[in-house]
Amino acid sequence: VLCLKRLNTDKKMKKIGMIGIGLMGLGIASNIVKHGHALTVMEHAGNQPLESLLAKGVKTVTTPKALGAEADIILLCVTGAAQVEAVLTGPDGLIQGLKPETIIIDCSTSIPSATQQLAQQVHKAGGVMIDAAMTRTLAMPEVKERLAVMGAEPSGMAPAAFAAFVRAELAKYAKVVREANIRAE
Repeated sequence: VLCLKRLNTDKKMKKIGMIGIGLMGLGIASNIVKHGHALTVMEHAGNQPLESLLAKGVKTVTTPKALGAEADIILLCVTGAAQVEAVLTGPDGLIQGLKPETIIIDCSTSIPSATQQLAQQVHKAGGVMIDAAMTRTLAMPEVKERLAVMGAEPSGMAPAAFAAFVRAELAKYAKVVREANIRAE
């Protein structure tokens, strides 16, 4: 059983990765970089043009597996459950390259039962998956005014401590964060 007490929650800068640089994803990625965090994104035909991010030092990889091997925290900002499943479990999927204790933050609008099933697979691979649906799409996507609603089940870590750690990670791109469904074992 993965114990979240072992997660490296220190203040050291973590390597952030992202899959899904669409309309919302581009704003999230821009905000992460704007606030001084290194970022690696997965190249994909559905991305918005990456030139502005590349000019700011953002690195790219070509597969979810490659991103999994590199990042400590990975944001998913894809359409829904089918796309999240494909990114996680498809050929060269994220789970195949996942490092121990990697945190996956899923910002997609997804089906709760699918998210729970995928979170179990991530857990078996040694990672943690957090459901953090985004709301409040803005005309200026770089503005830090999104809402993030997160849900996760901490294992071995007090719910309040877990929520504080995740809130700090989400605050890199969302101004207001609300926790939901954070339960003790």
